[in-house]
Amino acid sequence: MSIRAVFRSFAATLIVAALSGVSMRAETVPVAGICSCGGRAEAFIPKVVLDTDIGGDYDDVGALATMHALADLGECEVLAVGSCSTSRDAVPCIEILNDYYGRTFLPVGGVPDWPLKPRACGDFWHKVKWPEVLKAKYPRFRHRTSAEAPDAVRVYRRALADAPDGSVVFIAIGNMTNLPRLLDSKPDFLSPLAGRDLVVRKVRRLVIMGGEFPSGRECNLKGNVRASQRLFAEWPTLVICAGYEIGTPVLTGRRLILLPDDGNPVRDAYFTAMSQGGKRGRNSWDQTAVLAAIRSVDQYFGLERGRVTVKEDGSNTWAAEPDGPHARLLAKLPPDELAQVIEELMMRQPAVRTSRTPK
Repeated sequence: MSIRAVFRSFAATLIVAALSGVSMRAETVPVAGICSCGGRAEAFIPKVVLDTDIGGDYDDVGALATMHALADLGECEVLAVGSCSTSRDAVPCIEILNDYYGRTFLPVGGVPDWPLKPRACGDFWHKVKWPEVLKAKYPRFRHRTSAEAPDAVRVYRRALADAPDGSVVFIAIGNMTNLPRLLDSKPDFLSPLAGRDLVVRKVRRLVIMGGEFPSGRECNLKGNVRASQRLFAEWPTLVICAGYEIGTPVLTGRRLILLPDDGNPVRDAYFTAMSQGGKRGRNSWDQTAVLAAIRSVDQYFGLERGRVTVKEDGSNTWAAEPDGPHARLLAKLPPDELAQVIEELMMRQPAVRTSRTPK
């Protein structure tokens, strides 16, 4: 067959496909966003909204670094980041990290009327606080305190309203305060949809760092018990849990802190904290949630469907159900192997780095 005949045949195929509504996209499946939540694997580059309690434990810093590195690799697009932290420095620290990765103007929100504290819950062992070090060294933030930031729910509504249907993966790595607030939000100028309907239309799945399985009492779920109970009872998409037991043996930071002191706030946060203890590394609770949300679950973890119940004291139980509304990650790789994957992402240099002169 001549080259001209080949082109004519291909053109005819395209016309027939267009008239019949058949997609001609290749059935390639990239690594990013393959979900083993049932059904066939699918190509999916997620648009990410991240809710974090950054400001106390520094694995949140590692989680943001992991997310930004995956975005630089083209495996996701970050739409917005919100804080559910009681730390007054939470939003400035988010903005410092966003700026380092060249996403200076990424929308950031907080919880209005939240009782903010000079130092966040969960950070009782460091005399020198890494958020204070970052703020002093990198004065590249738009909001001086978390109280100045817009409401995270409004930030999330705008991000969801502008996103294509079914394109968003929501990640929560703190207490669950903002998620029921999003479900309760009313139609507004951003979207005619109420919060729950907006989530149904735009969000593909929610991945949280929360709970301990098969049972336990973990900080994120007990941080706002009523919000946690509502989340598991009312959230309308699949909820995947990266439990406490998944990230506990995965220690990262030892190689990161050996990087030169050249204006890297991720390195500086870990160096400040690990210099005061924990030189073996820090548990990667939040990073495992980010990795599972953006990359293939099957590549790194097992997955079991079921149902989470949160009790009044913040403890949780698990019941396996083949078609349950929730899922939990199961350990698959050796912890050191998973730590290497995560730490390499945490150490990755930004694709676009803004200019700055640290103090």
